Amino acid sequence: MEVSRGTYRSGFCRERCVVDLVPVDLVVNCCILAAWRQGSGKAARCPVYNVTSGSISPLQWGAFSRLFVNMMKLARRFKMAAATGEYFANNEWTFGVQQLTALHKDACAASDGVVFPHWPDIDWEEYIGTYMLGIRKYVLKDGADSLTQARTKLNRLYWVHKLVLAATGYYFFRLLAGRLR
Repeated sequence: MEVSRGTYRSGFCRERCVVDLVPVDLVVNCCILAAWRQGSGKAARCPVYNVTSGSISPLQWGAFSRLFVNMMKLARRFKMAAATGEYFANNEWTFGVQQLTALHKDACAASDGVVFPHWPDIDWEEYIGTYMLGIRKYVLKDGADSLTQARTKLNRLYWVHKLVLAATGYYFFRLLAGRLR
């Protein structure tokens, strides 16, 4: 959420670890399909469906970060959210998706031309852009007109940060130079 606002400055993650992003509409579709399969008697028992993107259409943290930077050019302010997501950014899990794949195949075979969205069809670049704008609009209640203000504010904060770093470096150098005399 903070990434879409542009307040997430930095975070520690392994670039090669897989991010498991799950668009909510695909989760809802899978719930509906699972209920259909159970109701139609095609499943002898109640199976467990791991609705996950990492095993089917993996997106690594490195690519995920680059997409964010490319989409918003604002994703420089990361801080508080890093603490909450750090554990997940440094570990990855692989889930079995055999049940989910079988469910999707059954639904496509039983439907009359109805197409059910599936992981290989996801365009991550488009998804991340829509995701970030959706968070800004519906969760943070920021309108599209606030993007210009946010970019201006972020640009100002960026230069203030650089100025503080430069001043700190200068005074630190002066402190060390004074002690070496």
